[in-house]
Amino acid sequence: MATQPIFTDASWLPHRLDLPRRALEFVRIPRETHSRLTFLDDAYIGKAEATAIPLSALAQLRPVPGARLTFIFHSAFCCSTRQPR
Repeated sequence: MATQPIFTDASWLPHRLDLPRRALEFVRIPRETHSRLTFLDDAYIGKAEATAIPLSALAQLRPVPGARLTFIFHSAFCCSTRQPR
């Protein structure tokens, strides 16, 4: 998969850093599914479309003018990421 669709479709989320392969794995989680998940963990996601992008390819990306690309990885299982209903 080309890298650009990953950054133009908000359903693609960074999921796992694969250091041996020097890649970042993204999973596609539709908004309606994302809103029901407690965590973006394999136990909650189940089978999701995934792709890995080499870190070297990510380093080559140029942001869309006016946009910022920011990843926040949160690895604690304390329900702090769950939105109240």
